[in-house]
Amino acid sequence: MIEYFLNHDLHLTVCTLSGIVTLAEVRKFQFELWSIPLTGRYDCLIDISPMDSLELLDSGAETMNEITTRVARLDTGTIANRLFLVAPKDWQYGLARMYSQYRMMKHRRRTYVVRSMTRAFELLALERGL
Repeated sequence: MIEYFLNHDLHLTVCTLSGIVTLAEVRKFQFELWSIPLTGRYDCLIDISPMDSLELLDSGAETMNEITTRVARLDTGTIANRLFLVAPKDWQYGLARMYSQYRMMKHRRRTYVVRSMTRAFELLALERGL
């Protein structure tokens, strides 16, 4: 499941991925978010700590790189000035780092992968000069 809320005062989208997350849910989330005016200018904080697994396979086995590339392709670079991924578990952190590298390489967007919400908010405050 993907839940999110928008803080228009802070120009921030905060998302939480929980349970088993599918490719269809990721696509739906991105479509919904992109349809909201001005969110393309917002920073985005995504907490994947409650996520149990990521099921992005259409069929057959894929490597982690292929899975990461598929999700990153959905990110056109129009969403979020900066992306903060909270990934406390090792497998989440590894997946988030691969996604981060692909996103920065393809879209030149600042992407941070951290292990706690506290650290994500610290970096967000530093980036904004607060």
